[in-house]
Amino acid sequence: MVNVFAAAVAALMTVSAAPVAGESRVVSSEVLVASPVLSLPHFWASTTIPDLDCPSGMHMRLKGYHDGSGLRVPWGVEVRSGGGGWGVDVAILLVVGDVLPDGFRPRGIRAGTATSWASDGARSVQIVLHCVPTG
Repeated sequence: MVNVFAAAVAALMTVSAAPVAGESRVVSSEVLVASPVLSLPHFWASTTIPDLDCPSGMHMRLKGYHDGSGLRVPWGVEVRSGGGGWGVDVAILLVVGDVLPDGFRPRGIRAGTATSWASDGARSVQIVLHCVPTG
């Protein structure tokens, strides 16, 4: 589980810089929770994506943010790739959350993988959860 800061989400601010691994940043009423940057050093290199969770009282954004890259990731999950072009396949296979009276609210990811299919060099990938207050 990623360790996140315990600041109140009620304090609204705008932050443009990307969060670093293990750190959360408040962007309006949204909190970004980032994995470490994962290295994929060669063609077909594969790595496990660490478990990530939104802070208490928050869930992954269901509207307004979707990666849109064609990768197999749920709403509220952003994939950042480095190393020149994409060439990375990401799959998030399990989402955990809470069942509320008005439906399921995802709050974290488990069992994810990233694999490089780039034959022209190393790649890196970072996973970022977009978390919003549950309510």
